[in-house]
Amino acid sequence: MKNKLLRTLIIATYCCSVSTVRSMQELPIKHNIDACKNIIAPINPYKNSIAFVERNPGISVGEHRSLKNRLPIVKAALEKMLNRSLNDKQIPKIALMGSGGGYRAMFCTTGSLCAAQKMGLLDATMYITALSGSTWAVAPWISTGIPIKEFRSYIQHCAAKPLDDITPDEEMLILQAITARSAYNQPCTLVDPYGDLLANRLLAYLGDQRQMIALSEQVQKIECGAYPYPIYTAIDGRETIVTGQTRYEFTPHTIGDHTNNTQIPTWAYGRTFEKGQSTNDAPEKFLSYLLGIWGSAFGANVHEIVKSEVHNKILRALLENLPDSIEGTRPLPFWAEISNYMYHMDNITDATLPPIQYMKFVDAGPEINLPYSPVSGICSERVADILIFLDASAGQIGNELHNVADYAQKYNFPFPMINYDDIDKKTISIFKNENSTTTPVVIYMPRISDKELWEHNKSKPEFAHYKLSGFDLDYETNNGYCQTECFQYTPEHSDLVMNQTEFNMLINQDTIIKEINWVIDKKS
Repeated sequence: MKNKLLRTLIIATYCCSVSTVRSMQELPIKHNIDACKNIIAPINPYKNSIAFVERNPGISVGEHRSLKNRLPIVKAALEKMLNRSLNDKQIPKIALMGSGGGYRAMFCTTGSLCAAQKMGLLDATMYITALSGSTWAVAPWISTGIPIKEFRSYIQHCAAKPLDDITPDEEMLILQAITARSAYNQPCTLVDPYGDLLANRLLAYLGDQRQMIALSEQVQKIECGAYPYPIYTAIDGRETIVTGQTRYEFTPHTIGDHTNNTQIPTWAYGRTFEKGQSTNDAPEKFLSYLLGIWGSAFGANVHEIVKSEVHNKILRALLENLPDSIEGTRPLPFWAEISNYMYHMDNITDATLPPIQYMKFVDAGPEINLPYSPVSGICSERVADILIFLDASAGQIGNELHNVADYAQKYNFPFPMINYDDIDKKTISIFKNENSTTTPVVIYMPRISDKELWEHNKSKPEFAHYKLSGFDLDYETNNGYCQTECFQYTPEHSDLVMNQTEFNMLINQDTIIKEINWVIDKKS
């Protein structure tokens, strides 16, 4: 039986309530707040530091440092891949962008990253942005430190086990995380147990630390330049905002937005703030919590759910017949609630943000299911020269790229004209402005199976082990075992998904290299 998301939410809520009861019975220390904080102290290295909200239209000092250390790695990788010498000014800023789509997106992105590593593109990439299901590939890959080739097998093993199958030892680890949250009276929503379940499964490599690893701990891994700089995304989750939500960026160094040009240190996410300064010493919200936020697709309001692909006919009929007056509400309290770090700050430009004590965050996918915003130009220091969209979205292929183009036009960001003819029939589409040096090249790679392309190349030794004959990723995405609400994959099924996107990128290696050379020549 497939694990449907709604079933998982119900089980997650049950687990939360059961664990809370057990904590009251088995851990009386839970009621001793000072004792709890002493237990938490080892995972709260910034306990004695005051956090400040920084107004910054650009990137953080830490991001600058990471990019500086990444540049020679990118340069060396490009020179090897392209077989040419380059100077620093010729180096294009390449961004890989992984879409939402639950476990399907997690596997699609992992397969693409494996291909990128084989062809040298991964080391040549400066940024990797992720949304929803793709964050479940990127964040565990970096936090575990597993090389991408081995990570592929690891994440496949993780997803073979039901999300709600929890051992007593794993339940105790979740209980510890609940205790940490309770010690600081942090709000609890369905995102909390949902994130606990995700971390329990996807961060299993970290053993007893899986529930209390922090996003800021990725700094140790990325500042030397070993990884593309990661940016994860979420949006404003208030029910009253149906479209045009503020988009928030989560990096190992800072969390913030470029609507208000405000950011806080990542280690301070979860603290209370007043007039731009932290007022308590709460530890950083754990990566488990963030995995829940970034992938909280059920946080979509009714307006978005009705608009999206709902396969259950009864559910769709119920949603379509809801009265208009509750269109802006959510059927489940599925958002993350966090202290507002802009609370009582002056000169906040987002007029939709009242002086509320708590902010709500949800999955960024329901409005635009591709994480283009961070490298779009909204931050001038992050503008990418080459945008590689890894689109694992459900529904009609090309729709999310259309949303990206509309977003670029709305904010007047340089973006090439997109020809949508047959975009759903090609494993790669290239869009560029031949007459512009500021317009990025768009490389669009959707999750499709091109049967003719496979049949023509399946006899090549490098592709023989993929065994893609008869596999149709588009069909499985919208009708089969790759639907977004599926939270368990057999090894055979996850193999096929990753093999497909890995094949799609490798078979187009020459096309990608050609476009990178074109950008470099335009910059020269």
